[in-house]
Amino acid sequence: MKKLLMKICEKINGEFEYPTYIEEMKEGIKAPSFFIYIISNKQEERSKWTYEENTTIQIMYFVDPKALYKRLEQIEVMERLKKLFLNLFIKVEDEKISIKDITVDYTQDKDIFMQITLNKIGFEKEKWYRQHKDIQVMKKVNIRESGV
Repeated sequence: MKKLLMKICEKINGEFEYPTYIEEMKEGIKAPSFFIYIISNKQEERSKWTYEENTTIQIMYFVDPKALYKRLEQIEVMERLKKLFLNLFIKVEDEKISIKDITVDYTQDKDIFMQITLNKIGFEKEKWYRQHKDIQVMKKVNIRESGV
């Protein structure tokens, strides 16, 4: 999860020059800025060796209180954020985590946020290798083309 959050921060910091927070701060949050946190993470077994993990991450945008047109600025920032994640996946090291859904909404305080729901199908490599450690691996495959 840490690597996923860091990758999202990296994407946002590549597009915006605003501070990005992932730790909750009681005071001192500068605006404009982003606050990113995990709302939920659920993992379900799909088979003996695979699992499905669904994660919901919220990206809150705090508009500059001195901005003349706050709502328009919020909309512009959210449009730029959505474009960052339109490629339908986030690559974290050698894994591609699918983006299932992107939602934009407002809080009661009129702050704007974007919620991203991610989906990952995982394979339990270590578990599989422990159980199958004595299996011989095929070294060569011969394929003969048919004349049919």
